[in-house]
Amino acid sequence: MSEGTLRVSLTLGAMPPSDAFWIDLPLSAADMSLTSLMDRLCPASDADADAVRAELDIRANPDLPDMYDVLRGLIDHWRAGTSRITFRTPAGVEANPSLPVSCWFVPWSAEAPSSAVDRSLNLSLEHRFDALAAYEIDGGDREGFMGWMRACMLIYFLDKHGFVLPVHASDDLYAALLQMAGPLQDRGFIEPSPGGHMLDISDEGRAFIAEMMDEAEAYIGAFDAFGDVVPPQGKRPIEFATGRGLDLRVQVFDVEGIDAYRAVFLLRLYDGSLDEFRSEWRKSVTDDEFLNWVIEPAVDFDAVEDDDLVEIIAAAENADTVGGDI
Repeated sequence: MSEGTLRVSLTLGAMPPSDAFWIDLPLSAADMSLTSLMDRLCPASDADADAVRAELDIRANPDLPDMYDVLRGLIDHWRAGTSRITFRTPAGVEANPSLPVSCWFVPWSAEAPSSAVDRSLNLSLEHRFDALAAYEIDGGDREGFMGWMRACMLIYFLDKHGFVLPVHASDDLYAALLQMAGPLQDRGFIEPSPGGHMLDISDEGRAFIAEMMDEAEAYIGAFDAFGDVVPPQGKRPIEFATGRGLDLRVQVFDVEGIDAYRAVFLLRLYDGSLDEFRSEWRKSVTDDEFLNWVIEPAVDFDAVEDDDLVEIIAAAENADTVGGDI
């Protein structure tokens, strides 16, 4: 392909085109696959990324470096397999990332006249974290964890909202719920009612629910101070509970050796995040995407530099703080 300039413009979600991140590259980049182009724009190496950052036209848009950092973070997750990205053209067509960039050019008829740009690539990115994949990559038993979450949600809805589960399935959905209930029955947490038609929570089951709530309350007591933190900056001290801080709980969980996925799940259960699904919970708990949503904060979280985190943890020991919801 002849020499020239390719302008790559990328938006996130429903972001208007006028707010797009953009960068000008040699037109030869059009021979790359979209995957290779993302590797070219968002390399894993910090040094290589700094070189890309130096190519940004900050005179035209001073916000480009900050936008680039966000984009690179998303691509890092995508490359690691902890998130999914769908690329779409302005017409809404999904762009196959294995095909050459030239397949997704803006049509010539839609090109704006420019003496600086020969061709344009305009794409929107639909990004979604894949928390279950991240859990597995971190060494967790994905299927086992999903089964545990489903059992916990099942007994939660039976207890808090008084839903009933028949002993015999009337359709495929109830058959799936009964399969999820198997581990609860095996441990004696639920049992047939006196009439034998429904499954009731046993005394052992209510003790299990209490243990889950106690564990969640322990996380709240120990870590809610980190749910709203304004990090130190220059001479400005650390601030807690301002309503405008970062939620650093997951980062602190990791430092303290706490299973962030489990902690996030129990906190979401405790704070009533699942209650809005009470009319559809039977279907929701069978959906892997729903489980992904529940524990998504375990992979989509605020973070600070390690030195700042050490300082924040030390400051929190004596701070009078009020935590927020995860």
